[in-house]
Amino acid sequence: MPELEDAGAYYASAVSSGRGAEARQLRAVLATPSVFRLLGVQPARGRFFVESEERDEGDHVAVLSYDLWRGQFASD
Repeated sequence: MPELEDAGAYYASAVSSGRGAEARQLRAVLATPSVFRLLGVQPARGRFFVESEERDEGDHVAVLSYDLWRGQFASD
């Protein structure tokens, strides 16, 4: 049974990617790092972000969906 220490939080939002005519609106979820652990998922490539990166002074990190990674970033 999950304990309170296993809690996570997320918030659905939208973000802009690109500039000018290239800009597009993307669906986004702002989440605590624990959400991925609670869902029992692993990244296909790379890693999820960690607690130190969720603070304002931390590095800015994004986790991309597979479709966005393939479509907008050509799997790079």
